[in-house]
Amino acid sequence: NTRRLSGGFNPNSDPEGATMDVDEGDKTKVTALHWSYSLMANALLLFLVHPRLDDVEMSRLTSYVMSCLLGDLKVIRMPAACVLLMISRFESFERAGAPVVANVLSSQPGALATIVANLGLCHSVGDGAGGARGPQGRADALVQAAENLYGAGSDMSGKPWPRTRACDDHVPVGSFVVACARLFGLFARVAPRVVCDELEAPLSRLAFADGDRGARCAAAEAVAGVLASRSPPRWAAPLLLRAFDEAANDSTEEWLRAVRYAARGGESPGAGCEPLLSALSSPVCRATATVSQQARRLEAALMCVAELAAPPVSDASIAFQESFMDELLASGESSPLANPSRATREEAARLAAQLIGAHGGDDEDSPTHGDGVGAHERFAGLRAKANALLAQFVECAPDACRESLERQPSDARHLDGGNPGDPGVVDMDLDHAQDPVTTKGGSHGFTAPEGRGMHWLEGSFLTVIQLAKHGGVANVAGAVAKMLPFVLRVQECPDREFALVAKRTLTYLKYLVFPRRHLARAVAGTLEGMRDSGQWHARAAGLKFCQAFSYRHSFTLDIPEMAALRDETFDRLCDAQIEVRSLARDTLVGFLKGVGTANAAAAGIRARCLAAAAEQPPRKRGRPENPGGGSAGDRLDPSGGGRDTPDEDAKAARHGCVLGLSACVLSAPYDVPEWMPEVLEELSRRANEPNPVKDTVRRTFSEFKKTHQDAWAETRAAFTSEQWETISMGMELAPSYIV
Repeated sequence: NTRRLSGGFNPNSDPEGATMDVDEGDKTKVTALHWSYSLMANALLLFLVHPRLDDVEMSRLTSYVMSCLLGDLKVIRMPAACVLLMISRFESFERAGAPVVANVLSSQPGALATIVANLGLCHSVGDGAGGARGPQGRADALVQAAENLYGAGSDMSGKPWPRTRACDDHVPVGSFVVACARLFGLFARVAPRVVCDELEAPLSRLAFADGDRGARCAAAEAVAGVLASRSPPRWAAPLLLRAFDEAANDSTEEWLRAVRYAARGGESPGAGCEPLLSALSSPVCRATATVSQQARRLEAALMCVAELAAPPVSDASIAFQESFMDELLASGESSPLANPSRATREEAARLAAQLIGAHGGDDEDSPTHGDGVGAHERFAGLRAKANALLAQFVECAPDACRESLERQPSDARHLDGGNPGDPGVVDMDLDHAQDPVTTKGGSHGFTAPEGRGMHWLEGSFLTVIQLAKHGGVANVAGAVAKMLPFVLRVQECPDREFALVAKRTLTYLKYLVFPRRHLARAVAGTLEGMRDSGQWHARAAGLKFCQAFSYRHSFTLDIPEMAALRDETFDRLCDAQIEVRSLARDTLVGFLKGVGTANAAAAGIRARCLAAAAEQPPRKRGRPENPGGGSAGDRLDPSGGGRDTPDEDAKAARHGCVLGLSACVLSAPYDVPEWMPEVLEELSRRANEPNPVKDTVRRTFSEFKKTHQDAWAETRAAFTSEQWETISMGMELAPSYIV
């Protein structure tokens, strides 16, 4: 029975065994038991202990469990911790169990330090990347079982605790055992004075133990449990933040999870740990703080916001979030989003995305907090500040775009061999590509307002990326749609790292589904990028975006909106830049295949392509020579940028009509519709024109032969003999070893 299982463990006996009391009338001699029997006894206690234990039994059981935590048997420590957490919920624990725990912790010297060290040995972790190993034996399996029973409902190396959609991937896999944190929270509740006086020294030593990550994990759990208690000691929050600041890059997950556990509060969820929140909200001195310290402060704040963004939360928790919103909205480079360090900007963007995703958006888009009017009013300040930050993103984007396109980054100046003291400016007229011209005389080119230039724009782009990754962008789709033209405009700029961020932003926006009320703004932004007269890269990016955008919104776009996208794509077939013309052909193929179009609309596009081709009759082989030598149609731009000169506008138009015909052919890869022979005939007549027309004809016929080769006899039967003879010239441009 329970009395016999829990009665006779002697912590001073042989560490490899345990003894049990027997009745005095029992003449049978009982020898020391194997550790496996003690393990079985602890396991049975989980099922045999009755919730209504009397005070005597509760006292005996609590004493036995504490002896297991202080003993030398590793395999019974975690089951003992589970027993103590379970019986702490029983009615008799406060009367009979809590005094025993307090007495053991106060009477035995170094009891708390021994428990922390013993639990550290139960962690199967090691220094280095990844940090955690798989289960190594029975003891590790018991650690996982303890976390399943009294942790987060997941094993110790699973998702961060507690699970929230917005922050599941902010913290890598680690070994923060929530059951251990709750155990130390229990100690802080029943023996607050002992914890305050005796736990600081061992935790300060173990938190910085070099080469012993298990000890550091146990220290993180202990300080998190103490901070989550009702009255945390003053040393706990500074110790946690200092340990996190000084941790190696591959050993921070246990401290981040400790911050998350402490931030929510153990006994009253949502109350927040005021000492921790106060320490984090205090601004750092940028003159003395390192980049790592600034970035890690924002990372720790993100963990707190992830726990406190949704109700129930205290007024202190709301004030904590508002303080960081004020910091993000600060003028100049005081805002971490405009910090010169990219690492700081990235962490600030994650924090901004968490706050905007939780509180931003208009009345229809913003998430609801609670069911009552009072809850809505409590978050009104946060909602206003989140929307103000979004408004700043849009308002400052034009000047920031101009600065990012005109100013040469410092790293590019050094690579170009320029004087590091000379700022220099690069002429970025990408439609007239030429060698970068660095202006002397100290000119900085265009400069945006302080703190709202390229760094700020990069911070806003990183925020949009984080919102898109975690689903929060749906609440602020209107602001994102207004930023779309600026994202398209800076796809290519002198700072290659910034350009990469802009490309990542556009990639995430391709998969965003805009609500119907924001589609008009998104269409206008896409068209603005496709019509950008100063940046051909913006026109190319707009066409790429249009491909995904029109497909994902093919059932929600209005007929005029879809027609506007098709018409602009058709106009781009005659663009001055050949790369834009080729992308327009690929985009038009999507419209012809049925993206947001009916048969009548597709027929209209083909008719426009044939009409454009009729206006540009094929050239004859003999062309008059111009006075400078060479044919008039082959004259190149003397700037060497590859763009058609005014004398070559006709060449762009001729190439555009051929690209339109090519799009018609490529839109039907496996059959021969009734309109196909006429289009192929028109293409074949242009087989002898100079490049790039000839190359486009060759590639089109090559693709046609490749996709129709499996049914070549049926394909040929769809043409009359005259039609087949006409297209033979185009077929000869694309030789095939199969047909």
